[in-house]
Amino acid sequence: MRFGFSEDQLQLTAAVRQLLDGELSPQVRASAEAGARRGALWKALAEQGVFALLVPEEHDGLGLTELDAAGALEELGRAAAPGPVAETMFIAPRLLSGNPEQLQALAAGQLAVAVTALPGGYAAHADIADLVLALAGEEVRALPGAADPEMQPQVDPTRPLAAVPSGQGTILAAGATARELVAAARNYGAVAAAAQLVGAAARLLDDTIRYAGQRHQFGHPIGSFQAVKHKLADVAVAVAFARPLVHRAC
Repeated sequence: MRFGFSEDQLQLTAAVRQLLDGELSPQVRASAEAGARRGALWKALAEQGVFALLVPEEHDGLGLTELDAAGALEELGRAAAPGPVAETMFIAPRLLSGNPEQLQALAAGQLAVAVTALPGGYAAHADIADLVLALAGEEVRALPGAADPEMQPQVDPTRPLAAVPSGQGTILAAGATARELVAAARNYGAVAAAAQLVGAAARLLDDTIRYAGQRHQFGHPIGSFQAVKHKLADVAVAVAFARPLVHRAC
C-alpha cells in the first residue's frame, strides 16, 4: 500500500508499471528511437492516458490531480523512461493553460514538450521536442522544435542537451504573469524530479536485494550477512520516508 493513494490511483500506477515493463526492454531503452516524439513508447503512454492526466477535461484531458500523477512519475523513474515525458505530462499543462489547442494536442500525445530555465540556452530533449518552453524571470516563450539543433556535450547520454535560441519564439506570458508561471514550473519540475528519483531508488533497492540473494561469499548469500542487511534496511527506510514527502508536495 502506498501512502495516501486511493484504489484508483494504485490501479493507474500499476497499469503504468505494466506498460513500461512491457515496452522498455534494455534494447528499446538503449535505442535512440525510444525517446522520439510519437515513437512506440510515446504512443503507448498516450494510449494509457499518461499525457492527459493533468489536462482539464474541457480540453480532452482526464482532469486529475498532481497526486494522481505521482505514481506514474515514480514508475517513469523506476523504468528510466527516456524522453521529455515528465516535462510534457506534468509541467507543460500548467504553462500552456491558456492555449486550448496545445492542451488538446498534449492530451492526445501529439505534442512533445521540452522545458528549460537554464542559463546559457540549453534544454534537455529539445532535439526531439515539438515545442520548447523557455522560462526567464520576466518571460515565458514558446519555440518550435529545431530539426537540427546545436547539441551540448553531456555527462548523462540519456538526457541530451540542445541549444535554445534566446529571445526568439512566441511570448506566452510576460511580467507578473510570467514570474508566477516560472515559479510554478520550477516547483512542478522539482516535484516531478523527486517522484522519479523515488521510483529509481526503489528499483535500485529491489535490484540490489535480488543481487544480494544471488551473490555468495564464504559459502553464503551476501544478503544473509548482518552488515549487508543493515545497509539495505537503511535504504529501504529512506525510500519509505521519501515517498510520502513527495506525495505531500504533490
